[in-house]
Parts: sequence; C-alpha cells; structure tokens
Amino acid sequence: MEETLKTEGIVIKSSRFKENSKILTVLTQRFGKINIMAQGVMKPNSKALAYSEVFSTSEFILKKGRNFYYIISADLINSHYFLRESIEKMAVGFYFLDLVDKSIPEEEINIKIYNMLIVALNNLEGREVDYIDLVLGFELKLISLIGYKPYLVNCMDCHTNNSNSWYFDIEQGGILCSNCKTKESKYIDYKHVNKMSRYINLPFNELSNDTVNSEDKYKLHNLVYKYIQTKLDIREIKSWNILKDLFENSIT
Repeated sequence: MEETLKTEGIVIKSSRFKENSKILTVLTQRFGKINIMAQGVMKPNSKALAYSEVFSTSEFILKKGRNFYYIISADLINSHYFLRESIEKMAVGFYFLDLVDKSIPEEEINIKIYNMLIVALNNLEGREVDYIDLVLGFELKLISLIGYKPYLVNCMDCHTNNSNSWYFDIEQGGILCSNCKTKESKYIDYKHVNKMSRYINLPFNELSNDTVNSEDKYKLHNLVYKYIQTKLDIREIKSWNILKDLFENSIT
C-alpha cells in the first residue's frame, strides 16, 4: 500500500496543466513548499476547484510521485474568499504569496513563515487595515525569519548610539552613523529606524502608527523592498508593480 501524507497547506501559486488539471505550489506545515498535481479540478462542476484556488487553505491527504505530489483528498479550511472582493486586498495578498514563493526553497520546512502568512492573510481579510503598515510588517518579519534581520540597535561598525544622522546600508543590512556611512548607504530618519523595529517585533494588529505619515511609510517600503531584492538576489517581484501603483495613488 502506498504511503499517504497528511498536511495543512495554503496555495501560493497555480498554473493550468493540460485541459482539466492544475499544478499547485503549496506552502505546507509538514513538508515546506511543494508542487502538487491537482488532476481534474478544472472539469465542469468540480467540487475540487475551491481548494485549488490561490489563497485557499486546506488539509491535504497526499501521495508522493516522482515529480509531484498527488491529491488523494482535500478538505477546505478557509478560501479567504473576501480577499477577492477588493482589488487592494488582492494586490497585497498576491504580494505576500510572491514574497514567500521567492523566499523559500522547495521542501524547506519553516513553520514560522507558514503561521505568519496565515495570520497576515487573516488580518488582511478580516478588518480594515492600513495596507502599507501590513506590507511593511510582512516584509520585515519575513526577511528576518529567513536570516536577514536588519541590524537596528546601533551603528554596525563602531556601535555608537549617538549620531547626528543615521544611514541604512543595504549590503551590510543595518544602520550606520554619520562617521561610518558609506557612499551606498541611504539616509534614514531615526524615527523610521524605531518604526522598523516595531514592524519586526509587534503582531500585525498592533502595527498602525500615525506618527509616521503615508508618504514616509512609502519611502520606507521602497527601501525595504530594495533590501529584499538584494538579499534574495531577485530583479523584480511582478505583483510589486501593482502594489506600487496602489500606494502611489493613496498618497497623491
């Protein structure tokens, strides 16, 4: 008898395969990011379509093949349907999924990132949020969990806590004082340094802080995005372009 494997998972990417099937990229609790062949889910009136949609969280019973996992059965836990009712929420949600997909190698288990993604989507779906706070929180928590937590305590080089101005160095991954800054480091207001620490350490439902205006948050987001690009060695995340337009329109 073939061994069956049980795990909870969330669909982070989906592509059509032949006429009636899909290949799903699923972030799972037990096996990390895996590719699942969902056979026949595109057939008319298929009850399996719901669990094959992006954002859907299900409990899967799987068998492992040579190139893919195959679904024996699946029970839908949460479709995150309400994310699809708002262009803004969908844009943010797809950005979260793309970031996770780019950040985690196949079959590398990271239960903290799995749980964080679920909590972030629930926060995005369930209440009115400041989207840029949620995005910055997700970006900085994710990059920290995969080993690139920004150093924000004091100057990375001389460890002073006192400086007339502060600079963030993307290559080094932390702040520098005015004496240690490099040509590549970017000026950063110290209140934004404190804000970055809050984004990393506070839960999603406590991230909003009106002491930093939307335009400054957007500038901070651009800095963090460039940091992510550098550390993950990626040129672009496609969903970021939609998100960029969304944020730019919100501050004009």
